[in-house]
Amino acid sequence: MAEKAVAAAQVTLDNANASLINIKVQQDTAVQNAYATLLNTSITATVNPGNIDTVAPTISGTYTGTEPGEYKIKVYGVSGSLEFQASGLEFSTGGASGVPVPLGKRGLSIKFDSTPSTADSWTIYIPNTYSSCMWP
Repeated sequence: MAEKAVAAAQVTLDNANASLINIKVQQDTAVQNAYATLLNTSITATVNPGNIDTVAPTISGTYTGTEPGEYKIKVYGVSGSLEFQASGLEFSTGGASGVPVPLGKRGLSIKFDSTPSTADSWTIYIPNTYSSCMWP
């Protein structure tokens, strides 16, 4: 009789352990999803002080990285055309035009809707701690 009780208790324990493992996996996934959402909330290019123009480029895409940080964007002239340089989380360069250009390999693109000044620069914060979505 005692052996049956022990066996039944062992089955109950095994089921509880399996349930605990499943719950941990679900919660880890929920935390990862929440973190990815945080990193992608209201990603925008913030105009740096001293810019001649107040227009910021458009940032699109989904940030697929896992680390927080910043992209620093600068514009410069090359042979009569404008180029941008991104540094920080990733390094990339491309044309400063009305066509989206990848900011690297982590899913974000940048598009200049108007012609920027070569004196202008912007910062993209990941996560965007300056977004009104971050504060109640």
